[in-house]
Amino acid sequence: MCLLIQKPHDVEFTEEHLADFYTRNRDGIGVMYAEDGMLHTYKMIPRNMQDTLDFYEAHVKGRECAIHYRMRTHGDIDLVNCHPYPVFGFDGAQHPMPIALMHNGVLSTGNSRDPSKSDTWHYIRDYLHVLLKDDPSLAFDPVFRDVIGKHIGNNRFILMNNLGDTSVINKSQGVMFLGAWLSNEYAWSAAKYLPRKTTTYGGWYTSEGSYYVPGGKEGTTAKKPTTGSGKTSQGPSTGKTKKPKQHKLPLTNAGGRKTWTNAEKNERNGVSIDCEWLDDVLELRSILDAVYKDNSVTNRQLQSLIEESDPERAYFLLELLADGVLTESEFNKVLTSRKNMRAFADLPREDFYPDVLTGRIHKSPLLM
Repeated sequence: MCLLIQKPHDVEFTEEHLADFYTRNRDGIGVMYAEDGMLHTYKMIPRNMQDTLDFYEAHVKGRECAIHYRMRTHGDIDLVNCHPYPVFGFDGAQHPMPIALMHNGVLSTGNSRDPSKSDTWHYIRDYLHVLLKDDPSLAFDPVFRDVIGKHIGNNRFILMNNLGDTSVINKSQGVMFLGAWLSNEYAWSAAKYLPRKTTTYGGWYTSEGSYYVPGGKEGTTAKKPTTGSGKTSQGPSTGKTKKPKQHKLPLTNAGGRKTWTNAEKNERNGVSIDCEWLDDVLELRSILDAVYKDNSVTNRQLQSLIEESDPERAYFLLELLADGVLTESEFNKVLTSRKNMRAFADLPREDFYPDVLTGRIHKSPLLM
């Protein structure tokens, strides 16, 4: 999992934001930036929230940089597996253009050669180092970004050299917040800070009432779709736009129907996934298979978990499993019924982690 951030020099995060990032990603913090022709990288494993604040003040504040908050899925919790990673120089050889990399996601290439090292560590040595050692400038070529983006799938990379050149691979998978780019919406409280999605017609209405179009520039708006008034291919004017036929789905616990379009087959268990959740289900699957091998969880269960809570909460459940806060049997108990999924969704984070500001922790009755 993890959270990857590309931060301009004039964008700063509050203590509340930093507490949110740290609480969900406690296994390491790293930063990389270029100054005076040198690539600077710093990383640490924070012991508490104060370590996080001190690190931000010393290395991040006022700088154009990339930041990484780690939540372990592969490899040990140590500085070797903290991001950023060097693309060159790990073998002791000097290189005229040093490049470092940060990663968010779970790579299908895995870490079987050395389980103590992360999937990112292996990908650099097996692929990126080989491709870039003779011409490191390729890392910043749009064609290279496109090829690597397709190869890694639902993952995000940031590469940076000593001149400050930066390449964000699969940038479209992330979101903008306060002028910074964040690599996902599940490893932080995106639902709390981003515009609320209320209705979708190729875009959505925000809590401020404007119509937001995904894929455009931040804050792009478009006119609200209106009913038709002219002739249609079906005949004379009816005054209404013909709605596409939709499959009838069971009501969610909130009472609303979910649109089913372009459904794709789930090769794991032979059932369809609602395309609205397809990307999240596939990424949840890749993370789950990495942290809980030989599990019997179906993709339909993962979709139900999202429907009964939200994607962010589903990722949080996997975070608890990966951190060892939940045992495999406790994790399976949550997924045994939609009732348990809804109960989990209502539990405060303090039932699992102490609050970073108060230090309080409670015992969850669901898991007793």
